[in-house]
Amino acid sequence: MFKKKLLLLALLGLLFSIIPGIALADNGPEISVVEDTVTISGQDVDPGEWVTISVEREDGKRAYISQIRSDNDGCYQFCFELKEGVYQVYLSNRQEAVSCTVEEEQEGNDDNNSSPGNHSITHTAYLHIVGDDEHGVILDRYLIRWTDESYYLDEALEDIFDEQGIDYLITNDGYLKSIDGLSEKKVGYPESGWKYKVNNIVPGYGIGSQKLKDVQKIILYYALTADDRGPGWPSSAGVISNKTEQVKQISSDYQNYLKELDSHNTVLNAGKQMSPKKAEEIKKDIEENQVSEEENVGVEECGVGDHEVSLFVPAEALQNEKKITVTELNTKDAPTAFAIKMASSVYEFGPGGTTFDKPVTITIQVPITQDMDINSLTPAWYDEQKGEWIPIPAVIDLKTGLVVFKIDHFTKFAVLETAGRVSFSDVGENLVWARDAIEILAGQGIIKGTGTGTGTGFEPGRSISRAEFVQLISKALNLTVDETGEMAFSDVNVDDWFADAVKIAYCNDIVSGYPDGTFRPDAKISRNEIAMVLKRLNKAQTAEDNAEIKDMETIPEWAKDAVNWAYQERLISGYPDGSFGGGQSLTRAEAAVVVYRYLNRFGE
Repeated sequence: MFKKKLLLLALLGLLFSIIPGIALADNGPEISVVEDTVTISGQDVDPGEWVTISVEREDGKRAYISQIRSDNDGCYQFCFELKEGVYQVYLSNRQEAVSCTVEEEQEGNDDNNSSPGNHSITHTAYLHIVGDDEHGVILDRYLIRWTDESYYLDEALEDIFDEQGIDYLITNDGYLKSIDGLSEKKVGYPESGWKYKVNNIVPGYGIGSQKLKDVQKIILYYALTADDRGPGWPSSAGVISNKTEQVKQISSDYQNYLKELDSHNTVLNAGKQMSPKKAEEIKKDIEENQVSEEENVGVEECGVGDHEVSLFVPAEALQNEKKITVTELNTKDAPTAFAIKMASSVYEFGPGGTTFDKPVTITIQVPITQDMDINSLTPAWYDEQKGEWIPIPAVIDLKTGLVVFKIDHFTKFAVLETAGRVSFSDVGENLVWARDAIEILAGQGIIKGTGTGTGTGFEPGRSISRAEFVQLISKALNLTVDETGEMAFSDVNVDDWFADAVKIAYCNDIVSGYPDGTFRPDAKISRNEIAMVLKRLNKAQTAEDNAEIKDMETIPEWAKDAVNWAYQERLISGYPDGSFGGGQSLTRAEAAVVVYRYLNRFGE
């Protein structure tokens, strides 16, 4: 592509030095090239002014002819992509010709690939065809698929029209003359005919010179006038035509890798990660698309979704017909999690709670950006009871941005970057209930190990002190206080390691100490006290008494409301016998879980 752009810029410098009405500024026109879209602007270019450019191959066949009209800002914008070869360029009825050599862009090194074997996943673009008032929509949002070799629009259309049984006429030099019986000529409209646009830009050349690329949205439309810009992409951007076969094909591309998955992801095409431009195109496309799909699914195989997210249900995965829905959640409705970065939207699959007799395959499109931590990238399902995202082993294709995984139940799904972790030698399988909280908080620098030497221990079973807990909570929430804040406790000295944390907690009205003016930093903090700290921290409203807490009568009056609230919000759980045990202390592991739950529930 680098060579191609250099040649193009050199060509444009020659072209526009001899086109009347463009190279009028002393410094010449301003030219910008983004991939194949060229924008030219300059002084004294009249809005609506036309120039004509024609290009012929060295074999004499015409490959390009266009009238280009400046927009209201005095800019010319068009696509300029030609197959490999030598061209003669003619301008605005002049006899002079400029020779132009175009070389095919070079892909990255296919040998640099972390996936097992030689992986060749197909590319995708989208096609929508609209005729005149009589014909209406001829092909509705069709998914085009092709492999790694070059594929041009005329080739794609021939394949699609033959498959769909649509009559068409494409000339040898790559121009579209007729679709579904609707030809170029129409009585009363001498300029009528078929035109097309790619990502809302009308190219100035025929379909035989339009190379297909991932994510492109191509609209073929019947125009009545030469300057007809055509319709926009349909507001619902789903892929409709032959959906089940298309979704099944996407799923089947990755089935061999899915069969080999264990508890880890399989990353494909690590050496051919998508370019920043392609990632930006995918990101923009996803932002403009709001997923809302539904389909009645029975015992036969079925595909649901669109190009952003899709679901393939194999035959006999369901025993009875259900209306399957796939909905993209708004940001305010989507669950988040502490220290987790969302790489995709959150999609809710319904009906909620649906289970399948056979695993179904979900595919989510993700823009693979340069700042993304690939090692932490994973799809996940949302556990409503725990309020946590649970990772799912998947196939992640860095070239296409497709994340593919199998699941046997419905809930909310997303692709995310998991939080960094720090492990400890004494936090093993016996602490699986607390390990995520401990390792993720440690990964964020909120908690640390204990002891000397290697410092790999955490002492999860030791009771946490009042000083340790306020240090933990103030660091977790980045609490601060201005320098004018005063230390209010007689047993906290300014040079104590916990002094700043205690001062911050007091000035933020999180702790109040004891009536004798002490804080008792080394004392064990009770479950009642922690509930009070959390309620004050959240400035929560009064909560109703919880009948599930069997020992509520033992909770002191000052703590009852806080205990009710913390229990109701599932920040502190009770014991198996139904008691809360408010007077008991919390271990360091339990304290980590409480803080982690709070950050997931209320953290920003």
